[in-house]
Amino acid sequence: MKNLNRYLITLILGLILASFSAVLAYGRVLSLVVGQGTQASCTEAALETALAAGGNITFNCGSSPVTIIITTEKQVLKNSSLDGGGLVTLDGQNAVRILYVNKNETSGLTFNLSNITLKNGISNSTKDPNMGGCMFIRNAIVGLEKVTFTACRAAKSGAAIRNLRGKLTVTNSTFNDNQAVEGSGIFADTGSATTVTDSNFNNNTADNNGAGIFIYNAGLTITNSIFDKNKATGSVGGATPGLGGGLYTQTGNPITVKDSTFTNNFALEGGGVFADTNSTMTILNSTFTGNNATKRGGGLDTYKGVVTVSYTIFNNNSSSSGGAIHNGTTNKLTLTRLTFTGNTSQNHGGAIQNSDGNWTITDSFFSSNQAGTVITGSLGGAVVNFGGTAKVENSTFLNNEVKGTGSFGGALASNTNLTAINCTFTGNKAVSGGAVYANANTLTIQNSTLAGNVATDKGGAVRQSKGAIANFQNSILANNSPTNCSASVGTITDGGYNLQFGDSSCFANQTPANPLLGTLKDNSGATMTMELGVGSAAIDKANSAICPTTDQRGAARMGVCDIGAFEFGGTLNNPPTPTMTATKPASTPVATVTATLTATKPASTPVATATMTATKPASTPTITKTPLVSHMLYLPIILKF
Repeated sequence: MKNLNRYLITLILGLILASFSAVLAYGRVLSLVVGQGTQASCTEAALETALAAGGNITFNCGSSPVTIIITTEKQVLKNSSLDGGGLVTLDGQNAVRILYVNKNETSGLTFNLSNITLKNGISNSTKDPNMGGCMFIRNAIVGLEKVTFTACRAAKSGAAIRNLRGKLTVTNSTFNDNQAVEGSGIFADTGSATTVTDSNFNNNTADNNGAGIFIYNAGLTITNSIFDKNKATGSVGGATPGLGGGLYTQTGNPITVKDSTFTNNFALEGGGVFADTNSTMTILNSTFTGNNATKRGGGLDTYKGVVTVSYTIFNNNSSSSGGAIHNGTTNKLTLTRLTFTGNTSQNHGGAIQNSDGNWTITDSFFSSNQAGTVITGSLGGAVVNFGGTAKVENSTFLNNEVKGTGSFGGALASNTNLTAINCTFTGNKAVSGGAVYANANTLTIQNSTLAGNVATDKGGAVRQSKGAIANFQNSILANNSPTNCSASVGTITDGGYNLQFGDSSCFANQTPANPLLGTLKDNSGATMTMELGVGSAAIDKANSAICPTTDQRGAARMGVCDIGAFEFGGTLNNPPTPTMTATKPASTPVATVTATLTATKPASTPVATATMTATKPASTPTITKTPLVSHMLYLPIILKF
């Protein structure tokens, strides 16, 4: 009998141990609690013991917020999660890095951090010094949910986070007042992948590049996030260029930014975003407002990459050149369905300056942008093109201006070949070339309308010099002041089927005729247009052989097409799209773009809503853990420290 009892006891213990081993194999054994209900019980030692054990770690420190002082770097070497319940702050006191994840590079290690604040971490560890002030991630899978990083410091990179070959997912988190040479919020490099959603990057400062996020040879996706008042200070003429106040990228991996907002960021170049060498970047349904660059690209700057921007608003950005966007050497830039309003540059290109890249603008609206001050020779109230190839289609230029003595091209100025098709220019102003200025190049304007533009000297619609050729086809030039056209040493050529009204300064042998233009308004389509009135001299008078298949609105050209950007009686191929609204923080006015569905638009365009979240939830979310049941016997293990 005694032997039987001994056998049964041995069997039960074996079953228990087998169950324990099975649970261990699944990696969800331990539910660890730091603290025993009081703030005093939540100690650094208790946290370190829990992290060493691994598992699901929570805190029981009472109902009030608690700060745990961190005096030595904490290692995460096992699969684990750490949930602060919205009440816990880990404070490195500007003395130590707070967390190092996967120092030993264990394959597949995972770590989740949530509902917690990390502050005052500094990267002075013997392992990877000068990087990752609050957190260093090495080849691990890391998820962050409702985490705040504030006042973290790094002597080189990644003040808040340095991500090296890790897969990082950041959700609903905040990066405030962090400082490094590069990547003060997040620095991610070779082999890493970073996803940021519903998060805020505020008041971060970089001595060099990328105050919010710095990406090098790594992938990045940003969704519904806010970058506000980040600064890449740099040094003018010095060793630190200061690129990308909100975001800096230099990578062959895809970069996607969508439904996000960049406001009041600063850099020497690329106040909001700088897409550097080899970057392949897509920006969709986002907003750039109030960003500033000392040199170029107040909102966005590019260099030797491929950048596509769609359904995005640029409002009140400023720089020395290219108030909203600067397109750099050999870069390919594609702009579709954009709105540029109130952007300014001290020199050239109130909205856009193209230095030597290839670019296209489609279905976009330029209003009240301004270049120049009192400096002589400023170019392009909205757009200036210095090099490369350029094409503008289905776009409207309204009330743009270039200031200063000897200013040229109230809407467009170009030193190289440029083509404008299905465009409307009205209310633009310059000393010479109220709408358009061509300089030593060929400017082709086709099926466009230039009306009511003003030059205080010559060429209300167009002015050219230095042997430039302005070639007009199927276009209207009407009621521009003081005259429609003016050429100094250039040539204005009649490519045929044009209409001039108000004077005959463009085509001497053509009798002026009234196009009966309506006022600029929403006639459906992506941008506002000037419709033709009944009996207009422009109706059925264009060369159909060279007419685009649709007018500026996207309405089909019918039969013998009409002169100008508007097709009288033309019907849209697709029904109008609902208004797309990009919502900015409460302090910033909401900007609205009315867009028409085309084949290139995504099947469903989400509303870009970015909500600033500076505080934690008033109440801590309830966390429910489902116990793992083994095929033999479940044994919960709860440890308290």
